[in-house]
Amino acid sequence: MAGYKAIEQLLSSLKKQRRMLNIELNKMPEGKLMISSNGSRRSCFDIAPPNSRKKPKGIGRDKELVCRLARKAYLLEELDRIDINIRQLERALASSISLDETALLRSLPKHFDTLDIRDLTNPALQNTGKWPNPSRNPFVRPGTPALQLEGISAQEWAELPYRENTKKLEHKIHRANRGFWARSKSEVLVTSEYDRKGIYYHYDEVLEIDGEFVSPDIRGVRADGRFIYHEHLGLQDEGYTADTIRRLILYRRAGIVLGKNLFVTFDDEYGGISIDLVRASIDAMYFPGNLS
Repeated sequence: MAGYKAIEQLLSSLKKQRRMLNIELNKMPEGKLMISSNGSRRSCFDIAPPNSRKKPKGIGRDKELVCRLARKAYLLEELDRIDINIRQLERALASSISLDETALLRSLPKHFDTLDIRDLTNPALQNTGKWPNPSRNPFVRPGTPALQLEGISAQEWAELPYRENTKKLEHKIHRANRGFWARSKSEVLVTSEYDRKGIYYHYDEVLEIDGEFVSPDIRGVRADGRFIYHEHLGLQDEGYTADTIRRLILYRRAGIVLGKNLFVTFDDEYGGISIDLVRASIDAMYFPGNLS
């Protein structure tokens, strides 16, 4: 059975539709249309009282009246079906268990109400798997746009807590290979390639450059200890393109340059992704010595 809220929403939508149809129906003319046909000849009659089937009133020459009475019959049939669906949904709603957050929390053991409700109700807040290990702790400072890894191994760096971008968390609904949540299916595919190739990385990490904040989709570490920055661009409208340009300018101020330590991959105009092109781009940036 559909969820409680889904039933409520559908029921509300049907009732609204019923109200709108009844408003239109009240504007329809009196009468009931009957159509008879004899070969290629069609005759139209009004059979509503005081007319009857015995002495129907011919209205074939009044095309507007015929059309409106036909629309009236259609509305009545549609309303009958809506009423049936409304009754069925009301019965389903009466026998369903509410999925309202407040009702769910009341059913949990004592003292659960002392927790932050967002930790319980939004799965996109649960990026707590192995590396990458995002942190939304406000006391974790934004990262610095370093160009070279120093003092620790790539794996140790990958496991460090970091400030994750928290804008539009509701869009992080796609579960990636390592258990964290991504904003798009394309990002899931891209990070899976990093996992497959054994590259250590941070996903959607907040960096501070000249007092401004920017979050590359991926910051990874190459075998020689250099950081490589990767932006995967989705379908671009004017605002998205302007934000991309702003980020590229910020990156350059920090020594992060396209073709050197920054690269970009794309969804196509239909929102599709060529994983072969993504793989080739990753290989070119992370394994340049393997290219022929």
